[in-house]
Amino acid sequence: MKVALFRKKSRIGLSKTILKKCGASQTIINEKRTSTEMTEMTFEERLKQLRKTYLEGDNEDKEAQEMNAFMSLSKEDKIKKIEAHLTEIENKREALESTISNQTDALSRENIQHHLEALAEKKELMLQKLEYVKKDEFSAAKRERIKRQLAELEFKRCRLRMNNKDCSKLDKKIQEKQRRFRNDI
Repeated sequence: MKVALFRKKSRIGLSKTILKKCGASQTIINEKRTSTEMTEMTFEERLKQLRKTYLEGDNEDKEAQEMNAFMSLSKEDKIKKIEAHLTEIENKREALESTISNQTDALSRENIQHHLEALAEKKELMLQKLEYVKKDEFSAAKRERIKRQLAELEFKRCRLRMNNKDCSKLDKKIQEKQRRFRNDI
């Protein structure tokens, strides 16, 4: 009987390490453990544990948000984020303009004017950024696109040379792309 329990626990431990190596989240590992221990637990204990895992625990949500911080945003998400920032800047500007009329101290008025100028500069930068995002004219994106096109053309040229065919037109296209690439850098 003790040998069977030891084997069962060692299998659980092995499956945990395998799941951890595969990058599984902690709830999956806990779920694996709890599914083998279900016969030992009562229904109420299991229900409490599930509530704790899924309803009360926001650990995975925080982990997911941290991971999303390093993911690149789509064009629509970038536009939404910039527009939200622009509305926030506009709200701050309106609040500062309403408080400037209430201020009688010259120093505080000067300070508010300084903040208004800084907000105007931020707004201008955000508008430029929004324009670049909408045009999709990032220099890095352009370079990557040209690199990809160059690689495709080089591949086509290699195939033509292997078949002993003329590749003069392709050579001209490659030279033109290389010139564009050098000019963009």
